[in-house]
Amino acid sequence: MSDDDLLEKADEFANAISGALSKFTGEAQPFVASTTGERVTIRHEAAARGRATGIALKTEGRVLLSLVVEFDCTWDSSGNYLRVAKSRVVVYALERTDKEPLFRYDFERDPSGSIPGAHLQVHAHRDSFTHLLGFGGPHSKRARTRETKKFERTPSVSQFHFPLGGKRFRPCLEDILDSLREEFGLETGADWARVRDEARSEWRRTQLAAAVRDAPETAAEALRSLGYEVTGDAVDERLQNLVAP
Repeated sequence: MSDDDLLEKADEFANAISGALSKFTGEAQPFVASTTGERVTIRHEAAARGRATGIALKTEGRVLLSLVVEFDCTWDSSGNYLRVAKSRVVVYALERTDKEPLFRYDFERDPSGSIPGAHLQVHAHRDSFTHLLGFGGPHSKRARTRETKKFERTPSVSQFHFPLGGKRFRPCLEDILDSLREEFGLETGADWARVRDEARSEWRRTQLAAAVRDAPETAAEALRSLGYEVTGDAVDERLQNLVAP
């Protein structure tokens, strides 16, 4: 596959992101793909033009949050499919993307050190986070409930629930334990690394098998692309598992 093919695939991905965010915000949110060395970077058109601004997320016509979304993509190992090498989704308070964000979801396929490849970082002080929670709009039940009870109790950070991959792709216990070890410098048993790796691999194989049962035709297609012969009648997807948060 050529660089032009890579850019074409990235353009398709950019259009998909643009479509999702345009629907979410109710305004056109064009994303563009541009070549940077061996990678293609996908980002908002305004960012590609050098404007230090985010996507405005509004409630009742006022900007409550700003969003920055970027993906760096390459070919996968087969050279046939687009692969995300690095991504970031960053949420800021109000319209100030030059300040510390509230939180960010980062992914890096080849992370440095022992930082998890996919991770969530919360930057905000509790006061700024809870202040914004108290000014949410009326478009969800949880936000409306906070509004009606704002004189009874102050919102807490714990009321915000961060998604972490749903029932199939959530982190396992060993992922959490190892992040505590790394970040707090905890002492562990001499055999911890082996136990961690064995448990992680077993967990992910189990979840992979469950994901295959959720989308068997997708799994069959992936196996055929690797040269496997897959036979048998088509099986319906378990859509409720694929769309569950």
